Amino acid sequence: YFEKIFQFLNFKYKFDFWHITSAFPLGISFVKYANKKNIPYLLRCVGEDIQLDKNIGYGYSQKNKYEKLIKHYIPQTKNLIATSDSILDCYSTLGVSKSKIHYVTNGVVLKNFRIPVNKRIEKKKKGIDLQALTLISVGRNHIKKNYNLIIEIAKVLKTKTNLNFQFIIVGKDVKKLENKIKKFNLQKQFFLIENLSLTNLKNLYMPSEDLIKLYKISDIFLFPSVIESFGIVIIEAMAAALPVIACKVPGSKDLVKDNKNGFLVRKNNVQEFVKRIVSLYNNKKLFKRLKKNSFDSAQKFDWEKISNNYIKLYEKIIKETKINKITK
Repeated sequence: YFEKIFQFLNFKYKFDFWHITSAFPLGISFVKYANKKNIPYLLRCVGEDIQLDKNIGYGYSQKNKYEKLIKHYIPQTKNLIATSDSILDCYSTLGVSKSKIHYVTNGVVLKNFRIPVNKRIEKKKKGIDLQALTLISVGRNHIKKNYNLIIEIAKVLKTKTNLNFQFIIVGKDVKKLENKIKKFNLQKQFFLIENLSLTNLKNLYMPSEDLIKLYKISDIFLFPSVIESFGIVIIEAMAAALPVIACKVPGSKDLVKDNKNGFLVRKNNVQEFVKRIVSLYNNKKLFKRLKKNSFDSAQKFDWEKISNNYIKLYEKIIKETKINKITK
């Protein structure tokens, strides 16, 4: 079925290059077709298609029939994108030749984060306590994002410390957390935001200007996710000069450098998260250092640089494919 679609598209549009996102099911279907036709392409794996965490039921490879397909076709892929060291490790486990892998990270449009934001005004608009330490987390409410841990962290902060704090959580289905938040009487400590547009029709911001403002009125980015392929929201937070506290897991550990641009803590360790939050609140010198380093870390992830890297890579692969056709 997929092969017929690829044939039709190739015949109609005569594409110079194919960039496939996600290995399963589209990617492995295309690899089979493209290798046969000697078409210039690359495949970018994105997470669930290549990663596996049986503890949370994450990854297509949980099913034996899918695992066999992934193990069979990924090593046959002529050009693969690794967005992080964690994805490189996945390719290595699958026995992919290093010559087939191209390292290109994800990124952000840094100039979009230069918009001026008056913290006082924006916090007042949203009813956020001007004096409270504001922590933000961004991403859909999925089991791998581990948002229940944030509620546990908030519970400890409220009962065991004198810290005045509030959490902003932005993403699809985050309001499903409301019942647990009410259970622990934490309603005043949480702002759950679901209906936030991804783009602005005038500027096509990604993330949207509204989300950028939320980053910029916050003090710390909290990321309790248990597995990521890259963690683009970490880079967005860094572009907004936020220190990041994250679990030491694939994806996050590739971007967060402990005690440099943030902190890495043991997975699911509530006490370590609390300790790092309190230390950043109490130690202004530490907070400023991590804040600056976080902003500096984001500079190498500018989409302008990364898109140029992709264009050069496309040209290189097209040239190599043409040479292969001639020699054959």
